[in-house]
Amino acid sequence: MKIGLVGGTGNIGEGLAIRWAKNKEHEIFIGSRNEEKAKNKAEKYEKILRKNGYEPKIKSGKNSYVVKNSDVVLLSIPYECIEDMLPDLRELFANQIVISPIVPMYKSKNSFECKKICAAENIRDILPNSVKVVSAFHTVPAPNLRKIDYAFDSDVVVFGDEKKAKEAVFMLIEEIKGLRALDGGPLSLSYLCEGITPLLLNISMRNDVKHPTIKFVDT
Repeated sequence: MKIGLVGGTGNIGEGLAIRWAKNKEHEIFIGSRNEEKAKNKAEKYEKILRKNGYEPKIKSGKNSYVVKNSDVVLLSIPYECIEDMLPDLRELFANQIVISPIVPMYKSKNSFECKKICAAENIRDILPNSVKVVSAFHTVPAPNLRKIDYAFDSDVVVFGDEKKAKEAVFMLIEEIKGLRALDGGPLSLSYLCEGITPLLLNISMRNDVKHPTIKFVDT
């Protein structure tokens, strides 16, 4: 699978790039507005992987290059960049699966809070109708993703309207050791999980819980 990370130089981009590049069947594309930054980050990820015995296939370039060459595109950008970046990239999207871990979050005086909107629906409304938008990864701590062999014990809730697109994202999630993908329903319900991210950050900030995440248990 050809997997592109728009804004793939940040923490979650680094973590997912390293995890998915362990699979020699995947080709990973690291994107940025700054081509040199993308190149440097791609070289860093390759170095980490080769040091651990993997032979990754990683390329880099501007975000436009990443979109054109990928089957799956993960948007690793802040919510504020959606309307700034995506309209310029819109014409380059065709039939890709687009994964959104984006949270419409902001920091108030003493807390993290979530705007009363749905980031995933905003993305869907900007991109062409042929694009399948899937929402996931809102509750996976980026620092642990970046630890190449860290084993999770948590769940990832997935939202989307296209069955095959969700199945593809399920597969990518469960390639990461210890993550379980759960179906949360249609894309319109993504706001339910987007709002959990600031909750987890507030818990971390106020309690002795370094990287809180979620796991659903059957009692």
